[in-house]
Amino acid sequence: MKKIEFAIILTLSLILNSCNAYFNQPMAPMPARIGQNTKVTSRFAELPEPEEPIVAAVYKFRDQTGQYKATDYGSSWSTAITQGATSILLKALEDSKWFVPIEREGLANLLNERKIINSSRMNYSQNTGAKEPSLPPLLFAGIILEGGIISYDYNILTGGLGARYLGIGADTKYREDRISIYLRAISTNSGRILKSVNVTKRIISQEVSAGVFKYVATNKLLEAETGFTYNEPTDIAVKEAIEKAVLDLIMDGVFDGLWKLKNPADVEAPIFTQYLHEKDDDEQENFWGNKLQQRRDKFALNFSSDAFQFQSDWGKTSLTGGGSFGLSYLPNKHRSFLSLTAGIGKLKSGRLFETTMVHSELNYGINLFPQRSFSPYFTVGTGLTYSNNFYPYIKGGIGMEFLLKNNAGLFMELNSNYLLNDKIDGINHGYYNDYFLGAKVGLNIYLDLKKRK
Repeated sequence: MKKIEFAIILTLSLILNSCNAYFNQPMAPMPARIGQNTKVTSRFAELPEPEEPIVAAVYKFRDQTGQYKATDYGSSWSTAITQGATSILLKALEDSKWFVPIEREGLANLLNERKIINSSRMNYSQNTGAKEPSLPPLLFAGIILEGGIISYDYNILTGGLGARYLGIGADTKYREDRISIYLRAISTNSGRILKSVNVTKRIISQEVSAGVFKYVATNKLLEAETGFTYNEPTDIAVKEAIEKAVLDLIMDGVFDGLWKLKNPADVEAPIFTQYLHEKDDDEQENFWGNKLQQRRDKFALNFSSDAFQFQSDWGKTSLTGGGSFGLSYLPNKHRSFLSLTAGIGKLKSGRLFETTMVHSELNYGINLFPQRSFSPYFTVGTGLTYSNNFYPYIKGGIGMEFLLKNNAGLFMELNSNYLLNDKIDGINHGYYNDYFLGAKVGLNIYLDLKKRK
């Protein structure tokens, strides 16, 4: 019964964790609704008014990927990307209030309809003798918007987590795709490309499931499963990317003087300030969206609480504590570092041996991701401990650091320390020398010797 209760609790925890998706399962036909807006759609309302709306033409905003929808059982004849991107772009231009979009994708139909109207008016004039006015000329565009969807990448990031014990388990999986678009504005007067922007959008898919398959008695089998899958709609992702491109095109054009604000002072509006910050951040981000910048200063003070487990010739091990402090130096790009530390602790083998040691170390380490907030690292070094005598040792360790702020980082480390002689415990026995394992939890305080900009 305890196992069944565990299965029920595990299943409920997964369900409640994702209750938004789980408790909104469709139980009946869903009515039609107004098209869903994206996070970018509402930002159009924050844009200041233009001096004059720009007449823009879009002939075709194409899907240039040529990709078909991927399936688990081969390829499909359905395209991976919507073929109606032109309609999405025209709607975004209209929503922005900065453009007057004119019909060009269906220009042949429009011209045919105008011919029919002119022919009908001419026939009417001939039959009645009344002169009918001709149609006004078509509105022409000041700029043409070109571009398209240039890539759709599947599975740029996948992963998951799961566990199963005695027929009871749960797992979660996720997948990340990416779509990229380019949009450019071309002057109809000169043919010059006035501005070009590109936008990427990540598309998330997630699956959560839990189940039980277990005999609860000799002839009684319990089987239950639950879960859900969430796939971000591709057309909504395309819409958000296109709207973002239109928004960027407007703001880039304002900064470059291609089009003007009705009130020039509106260039200080929050939406423009946020855009400049976003561009600065984008220059410092890598492909995965991690912000890359120099976060660690050249010098750091470190303090830690230590734990030791001594492996000696007495054969018994005990866990003991201690503490240390030191100074680190991070040259150049701050990938590597040198650290000099000193500390105190105890080494103990049950009731047979115990000593207090004072130790100092010189370590060389490498940060794997020096420009990120979170960085694993590894170290090698040498040390000297004093306990009634001096005993040298060599050291190797791995750890990780998480920056709480640019001037403070929390770190954890595991290390192994091999003594170069076998005398510290008073017994010289066995093939290997004594050694001790260590663990640290501490704080790095970076010293900002030069004022940050």
